[in-house]
Amino acid sequence: MSKLNSKIFENKINLIKKNMTFGIEIEGNYNMDKVAFDQNDIESYHSGGEFYILDFFKVENDSSIKGYFFDNNAGVEVITKPIEYNDINVLFSKLKELLNIKDYMGGSIQFNSSTGAHMHISLNNTHFIKKICDYKVSKEIETEIFKFLENYSFAYSEVKNNFFRDYAKKLTPNNVEQRYVSINTSGNNNPTIEIRSINFNGVISLIQMYFLVKNVLDIMAYVLAKYMIKNSISKTQTLYIEKNITTNKTIKEQIIIK
Repeated sequence: MSKLNSKIFENKINLIKKNMTFGIEIEGNYNMDKVAFDQNDIESYHSGGEFYILDFFKVENDSSIKGYFFDNNAGVEVITKPIEYNDINVLFSKLKELLNIKDYMGGSIQFNSSTGAHMHISLNNTHFIKKICDYKVSKEIETEIFKFLENYSFAYSEVKNNFFRDYAKKLTPNNVEQRYVSINTSGNNNPTIEIRSINFNGVISLIQMYFLVKNVLDIMAYVLAKYMIKNSISKTQTLYIEKNITTNKTIKEQIIIK
């Protein structure tokens, strides 16, 4: 790979990240004696409420969540407001405050095979998302995420085993725009790419959750940049990108959890 091509590709990735916003739905069983919200804060499913909890979150009921882990238990989804890629550390500082923890989450939230972590990702150029996210691109996003789960030491068996759940079905050429497949596009005026297959089952700390979220976003930028320049990616280019993937060794230096 020439230095020119390497630089072009790196610039496209940085352009994607600069224009990327994302939000997460964190489904789980929450310990209401520990977290920074109460029963009065829990809204009905898809109620369209404001992000008023810590000025960052809203909470909704979700009947798909199973299990009961705490004496004062709530099976709900915490939804983050849309934030920019570079504000990911802000998200995790807010999560630390919401869950009332230092790092390990077990006393505040528990995950299982029914609890998803749906990620919604959008770009300022919404036309680009509608134009680019066909079956081929969506399938590559799905494949790259699963490859990441297979190849990196953090990828706990629970996460991999639940990658495709009943309500996050595998992609086919005919269902790419359907809501319940693993990767889809949704919305008309502000279309987003929704990743439904990710879950936090097996993730026990904020640092591990950060590791997963950060790398999924970087994979998105990698795949979208590839199709933005409309060039095939050689093995050399793939290795070049993978050097920038967050590792367990460097993660404590990158995350800000005060």
